[in-house]
Amino acid sequence: LRMKSIFLGLLLFILHTQLIYSQSETLPFHNQVDHGYHFLLNLPDAYNDSSKAMPLIVFLHGYSLSGSDLNRVKKYGVIDAIQRTGIKPNAFVVAPQCPRGQHWNPDRVLNVMNWVKKNYHIDSMRVYVVGMSMGGYGTFDFVGKYPNEVTAAMALCGGGKVSDAANLAKVPLWILHGKADRDVPVSQSQKMENAIKKNGINYVRADYFPGLGHADMVHVFYMPVMYQWLYQFDGSEASKSKINNYQITLTDFRNRPVDGDFGAYSQGLKKNSKDIKYDSLPEIGRIQKASSKIDKSQNQKPQSKKSESKKIYVVKQGDNLYAIALKNKTTTAKLCKLNGIKEDSVLKIGQKIRVE
Repeated sequence: LRMKSIFLGLLLFILHTQLIYSQSETLPFHNQVDHGYHFLLNLPDAYNDSSKAMPLIVFLHGYSLSGSDLNRVKKYGVIDAIQRTGIKPNAFVVAPQCPRGQHWNPDRVLNVMNWVKKNYHIDSMRVYVVGMSMGGYGTFDFVGKYPNEVTAAMALCGGGKVSDAANLAKVPLWILHGKADRDVPVSQSQKMENAIKKNGINYVRADYFPGLGHADMVHVFYMPVMYQWLYQFDGSEASKSKINNYQITLTDFRNRPVDGDFGAYSQGLKKNSKDIKYDSLPEIGRIQKASSKIDKSQNQKPQSKKSESKKIYVVKQGDNLYAIALKNKTTTAKLCKLNGIKEDSVLKIGQKIRVE
């Protein structure tokens, strides 16, 4: 009888283990990777065959999800799409969290990626990087520094360094940006597109959507077409020719996917883009609310000498207008107007920028 109990207990343990890995599960990792980030890792459905290599998607979030609470990373993006809408990307998804006040560091992202590759059976020919806003900048920066680590990438409402253009030209890259974006001007993406195309043979495409603002672009993560486009690429030169396959149109933003596994998505997010409330999209809501508070305080009372000193920001290494705008809860457009500079101006370390 005792042997039967032991056997039954062992059998239940095995079945429980199989159940855990046969369902999509998101695991948190803190202090797991030296010189890396805290991160979430979503295991694909039916991950019970360790001999089968599977794709890896790296999701880089925007400024509003920064911090030390990994639950914030679930507020929008690929992990949220999996948990809330029924999307099944059939891939590992790693979502690191950038600490508050910092920018994405390509080296630290790579350390997290390598840890996942070491501990799980990842198809190294199917590694995809996607990001929005600060994460869009992070995508440009990561692919620009480590093009050989990425199979394909998507950068939403971001920007980057034109000096990375030669490396970016080697990787299938889809740039998406709303033309009505007031927080990261569309010119930031256009600047990168133009720089990449100057390198002759390249694999970049870009779509700019009239009437769409910063927060509207978050809906791309909930569209099946995003994953379909990524999965075309397997690292071969032949697959790179598929860069222009699949389309995302204004209609896709207004009419969300309603087929198959995406039924839950249609119920929760099927709204006309004009009806989207910023409160439900933290990427831009926090910035706009903070900006409105600044405007109100300026109208209420004169500024003291102490507050006057806070109106000037001294440029540090690695700064750009977008990063400075985020730090000071304003927009790049306002910074340009206040300082009489252009959106693509090159900033110098030590340069003083008026932020109010």
